[in-house]
Amino acid sequence: MIGIRLREERERLGYTQEDFSLLGEASKRTQIEWEKGAAFPNAFVLERFASVGADVQYIITGIRQPDPKAVSLAAESAFKMVESGGITVTPQQFANMVMALLPTLSTASKEAEAKEKPAKEKNVAKKISGKAQVAQGNGIVQVGGAARISSAKKLKSK
Repeated sequence: MIGIRLREERERLGYTQEDFSLLGEASKRTQIEWEKGAAFPNAFVLERFASVGADVQYIITGIRQPDPKAVSLAAESAFKMVESGGITVTPQQFANMVMALLPTLSTASKEAEAKEKPAKEKNVAKKISGKAQVAQGNGIVQVGGAARISSAKKLKSK
């Protein structure tokens, strides 16, 4: 199951197997083995995947991290409901309201975010003196030490 969830996260982030494997300083063959469940990435690799937005908790356990924007929206909505109704609730009742609103707002938050953002481009280094490195936006996020980029290609994220 870890392999399936790893593939889901890689695809969600818009990476090819080869480009994702470079983040963890691994080969494409190793990435394929991880996704088949024949082997598993170590903590170093999972940390690198997390640095580009992979939900490592989900990869390992199958339980997604709550979307911070959705949690914030759910809390605001629950607060407005309580305030406009002029009612008093216990902290537990308030927490229950937030949790009830969360699934709905999480989906709405992701849909709104997808509409707001045009397809962004990521520069992914193919070979960097034996180290993996990812260029994002105007800056470069370095993974694995100082190195020079020898070639890069652009990927469209989903």
